[in-house]
Amino acid sequence: MNKNLTELYSNKNLYPAGIDFYPPAERVPHSIIFELDTGCSYNRCTYCEGFKGVPHKIKTLEEYQQHVDDIFEQLGDYTKYLRKIFIGGADAIDTETELLHEATDYTIYQFIEHTGRKPDRVSLYGRTDSIKKKGPKDMKYLYTGYRNKGISGFLKDTGLTVMSPKRIVPRLIYWGVESGSDEVLDYVDKGYTKNDILESAEILNKIRLPYIFTDFGTLFNTSVMIMPGLGGKKFYDEHIDGTVEVINAINPRYLTFMGINPPENSAYAQKMEEEIKTGANRPLTEREMSEQMISMIENAHLFPCTIGCFGEDIDAVGHNPLPFGSVYHSYGRFYSTKKNLVKSLKFKLFNADDDDAGAIKLI
Repeated sequence: MNKNLTELYSNKNLYPAGIDFYPPAERVPHSIIFELDTGCSYNRCTYCEGFKGVPHKIKTLEEYQQHVDDIFEQLGDYTKYLRKIFIGGADAIDTETELLHEATDYTIYQFIEHTGRKPDRVSLYGRTDSIKKKGPKDMKYLYTGYRNKGISGFLKDTGLTVMSPKRIVPRLIYWGVESGSDEVLDYVDKGYTKNDILESAEILNKIRLPYIFTDFGTLFNTSVMIMPGLGGKKFYDEHIDGTVEVINAINPRYLTFMGINPPENSAYAQKMEEEIKTGANRPLTEREMSEQMISMIENAHLFPCTIGCFGEDIDAVGHNPLPFGSVYHSYGRFYSTKKNLVKSLKFKLFNADDDDAGAIKLI
């Protein structure tokens, strides 16, 4: 990471919990991270220790505006390199709608003021239950700033001024779906069900504007995270089947696989250890985890979508025995990039060696 950003993100007054658990795609030199809230409002997923001991605190609008001003002041001339905005913390969508709307607007305005251009994208984390709780009206309001129904109400109320110029900025929700299996979701205490995921997907797919305003007419693109290996051997098939179902319903623009890698002291690791002793369950081997990921990719209907799985140099949180970087999937007349990806991954796995501990060694 650039020295300017390294110094910025090490400032505990601005980033009390650090930025290690923010998306790798946002921890890059041309993206700037802000924090509307600190910590995680849920903080009960059994495999995650990322925000343990970090009190959840939501800034007031005035506090957040000062936070944004302080960051831009510290960056100085480096702002000319910025292209994207990420608004943390772990579930910014859960923030009260009007506060999140005003905070996002202020961030975009200040970005334009300091860089001389609109950001290429504004991103934030969102949990399934937070999207569902917001519903279509509040989710649309977060983007447009208007609440009337239909394009006619939009034109009548605003004369297009609401969307010009600042709000015509692509929005992205990083959505930690992890699994579409009710058994797996319950096993890791995610706090929602497969039906909740499907309802949230319907909300995001429902809120659209004419294509002249947004890419593909969708207000919020999604970057979905899935965790191969989650739930262990006991839920191997359920994890695949349920996850494929929700991926197809969401139709994400980005799909990232981050293999389960629980801290040793996590509730997940302790529960798995007890189940190993009784023979009730066990973690997947690296080969099984890779095969599970391949099955999900192969059976999901993805178009268009960038599919990713990264090594530890990029993804320091997950454990990915079969990383392949990122692949943009689209259908051509004579080929499918997804089909080629699956074929390549199967070939690599077929030619990999397994050691005594069940780890695979790629050639």
